[in-house]
Amino acid sequence: MAEKEQLAQVETSTPDAAYREELDRLKNDIGKLQSDVGELVTLLKASASGKSADIKGRVSEEAEHLFDDLVGKLDEGVNRGKKTMNEVSDQIGEHPVGTLFITFSLGYILARIMERGGGSGKSD
Repeated sequence: MAEKEQLAQVETSTPDAAYREELDRLKNDIGKLQSDVGELVTLLKASASGKSADIKGRVSEEAEHLFDDLVGKLDEGVNRGKKTMNEVSDQIGEHPVGTLFITFSLGYILARIMERGGGSGKSD
């Protein structure tokens, strides 16, 4: 009868041993997965920081390019304004009497328009 008890113990211990082996394998696999996930996170962080530095560099270059274009256009506008002022000044110098007459006439016309605009609200 002792043999039957030993066989029963072996039969019951065998599933427990297989269960424990499987459990140990699962624990090892989970540990490996955790390690792999940690490595992946590290790689993703490194990749993201490299890409963000690359994007920052591109944005900075584009901003500099746009700023240079803006400065160029502003210089063009200033130069055109100076050129126009010089042309007007030359015209005034060549025809001072005509310029004075035109200026006086425009002032008179604007004054009359303002007079009528302000007087239209009156009920005379």
